[in-house]
Amino acid sequence: MDLQERLAAVIERKRGSGERMLVDLRAISDFSWDTLYIFTPYTPIETVRDALGFDWPKAAEIEINKRDDINLLVFVSRGEVVQFLEYPRSRGDFYKVREPYGLACDEAVFEVKEEDHGQPWLVLYALAPAS
Repeated sequence: MDLQERLAAVIERKRGSGERMLVDLRAISDFSWDTLYIFTPYTPIETVRDALGFDWPKAAEIEINKRDDINLLVFVSRGEVVQFLEYPRSRGDFYKVREPYGLACDEAVFEVKEEDHGQPWLVLYALAPAS
């Protein structure tokens, strides 16, 4: 099972549950990374570049600046992208992360909340403040 499927499985456990659900991305990833960046729908490519601190052409290929169906999770290690996820918002939405900022791997913990957006919607909230 790849990271996207592991993440979706953990998030989905919240649906219909009254229990508090936390997602620790360090615990479910199987590769080394030091910083996570989350880019929500319509994030300008320049914002991606500024947040990462370097040009990453894949952001333009993915067209995060034009899409509203995904959140883009970018895992960086030592100044290089080591993995990324085009994560479907329907499987857990990171839209509450308004400003892209780097989360250290030990800070990449999110609380999953089920909200009513005309239908049940799973929303992730970062527990760590922007540093």
